[in-house]
Amino acid sequence: IPESGNSVPDIIDEIKWGFEWLKKMQNNDGSVLSIQGLSHASPPSAATGRSFYGPASTSASLSTSAAFALGAKVLGNLGISEYTTYAADLKTRAENAWTWAVANPSVIVNNNTGIYAGLGAGDQEVDNNGRIAKKTRAAIYLFAATGSATYQNLVTANYGDRANWVDIWNENELMSWLYYANLNGADATLANKIKTQYANAMNGSSNLGAMTNNTDAYRVYLGGDGNFTWGSNRSMSRKGTSFYNLISYSAGSADAGQVKNAA
Repeated sequence: IPESGNSVPDIIDEIKWGFEWLKKMQNNDGSVLSIQGLSHASPPSAATGRSFYGPASTSASLSTSAAFALGAKVLGNLGISEYTTYAADLKTRAENAWTWAVANPSVIVNNNTGIYAGLGAGDQEVDNNGRIAKKTRAAIYLFAATGSATYQNLVTANYGDRANWVDIWNENELMSWLYYANLNGADATLANKIKTQYANAMNGSSNLGAMTNNTDAYRVYLGGDGNFTWGSNRSMSRKGTSFYNLISYSAGSADAGQVKNAA
C-alpha cells in the first residue's frame, strides 16, 4: 500500500518493527530477556502502567537467534539498499545470541511460578527437549545465513526422523526442517529424507486422507474434537500451511490442485 511512501513493501516494514522490539530485548552480551509483561487498558493506547521484564534465558536467546538469522537471510536478499546494513546487524546479533546460549545452556525462567509469577499469561519456558528443538532451529537459520559447517553439523545430528509425524502441534518446527531441505549446501541425503517423510506423513488419514475421505463435514479436520481448543484459529492456519508446505517446499508428488484445495 502506498501511504508509507518509502517504496518498501509494508509487510517488510511490519517485520522490521518487530525486529526493533527484539533488538531492545537483547543485552550487550548477546543474551535475550525472556518476557515482557505489559499493563492493559482499552483501547491499548490508554495503558500507562509500567512494563516489567523477565531476565535473560537460554530458550529466549535461542528463539531470538533463529529469528535474527532468518531475518538476516530474507532482508539481505531483498535487493533494497537500506536493508543491507540492517541485515548484517541481524546476522551479528543472531551469532551473539547463539554464543551466549551455548555458553549458558540451562538458564531457565518460569513466569508462572516463584518471583516471576504473573509476569505473563502462560509460561513461555520449555523443557530440555524444547531447548534442543530451539537450538536446532537456530542452527538451521544460522546455517542459511552463514553457510558455516558448525551449524550444519548440529542440524544433521538432531533430525531424528522429525517429519515422520505432521500435526498442528509440530507444523511450525517442521517448516524449519523443510526450509533446510531446500537450502543450497544442505546435506542431500537428509534433505531427501525430510521431504519424503513429510510427504508420506501428509498422505496419512489425518491429513490428505481426511480430505479425500470426507472425514469432517466442514472439510477442516484437525484430528479430533480435542484440537478445537482456545486459539484453534491458529491451529486451523497451521493445518492449512501443512498442506501448502508440500508445494512451497517441493515435497512429494501429491496433486497440486488437491493440495491447494485442502489448504
